[in-house]
Amino acid sequence: MQELKGFYDIQKMLLEPRHLFHCAEMMGSSINDQGEKLIDEKARKQYQQKILELQNDIYEAENTSDFVTAEKLQAEYDQLVEHLSRSLGLKGKTRETGGTIEKARSAITWRIRNAIARIEQHHPLLGAHLSNAIKTGILCSYQPDREVNWVTS
Repeated sequence: MQELKGFYDIQKMLLEPRHLFHCAEMMGSSINDQGEKLIDEKARKQYQQKILELQNDIYEAENTSDFVTAEKLQAEYDQLVEHLSRSLGLKGKTRETGGTIEKARSAITWRIRNAIARIEQHHPLLGAHLSNAIKTGILCSYQPDREVNWVTS
């Protein structure tokens, strides 16, 4: 089989059953859980002002029966609202990009699950065992239901 990083992650867990490995440790990265804000407060206020202007312009265009202009303004308004809905969370709080821990958790989970899927193609029973025994997330571990002695090289 083609060499995958996930194989090394699995090997590390097989060598120390029931040990909890932090996802950042497995990635070899430092921990910085601070994400970055998707928009700053100044931009947010400018967006809100632009939305109000567009609403007024759309209202005026519809009242003067200028439906071509109203349609263009409505499209711009819809794009702006969609962008803001992706940038703002519940109660209008600014969303943040994922921090290092979330990125590491996602990457480790993907590469371990991808490696297990490859193993299942060639060794279905081994793949099923690993799929059941390996837990991924912020903390990853190999939790077999019975004692298994592995020979790794």
